Amino acid sequence: HVLEKWLKKLAWEQRKLARKKKFSKRWKRQTKRVAKVMQKIARIRHDFLHKVSTIIAKRHGVVVEDLKVKNMSRRVHGKGAKTKTSLNRKIIDSAWSTFIRMLEYKCRQYGQIFLKIDPRRSSQTCSACGFVHSKNRKGKIFCCLHCGYTDDADINAAKVILQRGLAILKSSTAGLAGSDARGEGTGGGTAFGQVYESSLVEAGIPRL
Repeated sequence: HVLEKWLKKLAWEQRKLARKKKFSKRWKRQTKRVAKVMQKIARIRHDFLHKVSTIIAKRHGVVVEDLKVKNMSRRVHGKGAKTKTSLNRKIIDSAWSTFIRMLEYKCRQYGQIFLKIDPRRSSQTCSACGFVHSKNRKGKIFCCLHCGYTDDADINAAKVILQRGLAILKSSTAGLAGSDARGEGTGGGTAFGQVYESSLVEAGIPRL
């Protein structure tokens, strides 16, 4: 993998930098080398995000969680600080905010739907029956206390976000389709209803 190759090179150059005397000529030269490698990594990541977001935006509408990345990557002190630091690094490295921005403007560019959904309690909501309880989720496993539905916790939450997005779209298009004042026919509402139903079926998600 190209990125892994450059990440290894960055680690190597940073170790060399750590052995240099600060502010010496060799330290300054090595600092420039590290900066060049970091710029290369940034370009590789940016190019990858552009390619992936373009592929997605050309083929699909997008429903995403409206995540507060800054809050998620805040530092913590004391117990769990090391684990949180590792998670923060992964969040920053994956460039979530940049990827979402790219998806948003490209969906507009290609005429696709783009929705940000409030993620509150999505991890506690059952995608099968809609039951909400804090004890539904146990670590990485989701098990509904009401209907017994079991799934990977992240997959279940993703299904809930999709359901919320599709429900918003269905209600908004139904309103437009029934409005004679706006000159909208009912065909659009019916067509969207069919797309809505088929989307749920393809994703294996029951209607709530």
